[in-house]
Amino acid sequence: MYLSLCSLLICSTVSAEDWGTVVFRDDFSIGVGANNMPDPSLWVVNRPESWWSTLGRTFFPSPVYHPDGPFPRVENGICTIEQHLYNSYDTGNPPWTLLGGEIHTVMDFEPVSAYRFEARVRCNSYPNGLVSSFFTYGYDGANSDEIDFEFVSKKTNDDVNYPNGDPVLTNIWNESQQWPEYKIDGNLNDWNTFRIYWYPGERVDWTWLHPLNGEVLLRSETNLNRIPDEPMALFFNFWAPNDLWQDAYDENLQPVSSESENEIFRYEIDYAEVRTPEPATLILMGLGSLLLGRNRRFNKK
Repeated sequence: MYLSLCSLLICSTVSAEDWGTVVFRDDFSIGVGANNMPDPSLWVVNRPESWWSTLGRTFFPSPVYHPDGPFPRVENGICTIEQHLYNSYDTGNPPWTLLGGEIHTVMDFEPVSAYRFEARVRCNSYPNGLVSSFFTYGYDGANSDEIDFEFVSKKTNDDVNYPNGDPVLTNIWNESQQWPEYKIDGNLNDWNTFRIYWYPGERVDWTWLHPLNGEVLLRSETNLNRIPDEPMALFFNFWAPNDLWQDAYDENLQPVSSESENEIFRYEIDYAEVRTPEPATLILMGLGSLLLGRNRRFNKK
């Protein structure tokens, strides 16, 4: 009896119209300062100083220590994160890092509710060896939790193995362990809207809003050992992995030594939004979770 009632009341009953509470949204209508960076009341640009400044082979210049940038910027309602082959801050001979960027929300999303993370993004045409992403991330000082959409150019440019659409990497991390899976969507050079549904203690869903067929489920993860349970922020970044990630790394993508040789690639974000269910739905979800917990305890006896 408890199980059937839980099936009715648990988070999976949240329908499209129930996600009515917007807890975060940015349409990127405001650029701040001389560099037109995203609103600092909403976003942290290129990581706080206590974190690493290099991801893979990409250096994220600090707005504090590297005022010439480049930084993620807002123009005409779009946030653009660039990847530069020339990094003026790299004095190596030859240089080994490119220039990229990242933004993440000032706000952390606590695992006390279900969340729907949504973003409309465009990857444009990239050479092999670059990764752009839309993901959530949290770190407790020892281990990380994460839910990812990653757009791996080495895969999206591979029309031989993927003739029916561009693969997107869906990945989930819990306590620094990961479970990645590639899924197929449309053309990443077009605008696409993706959603991450995080139901703490139950499951994670990754969906794509197909322009004709509506919302398409790409993956659902229900193994409770894989579901993140830490507070997480919302992230976007653009970077070049090193050879530790062979699926994404390409040795032909190399930094250049002079500005005259520079090439610039762009990852665009139209908007970002986070919603939670309506309060009445949350009450039902809580009741369902409570009853499910009771049922599990009874089953253990």
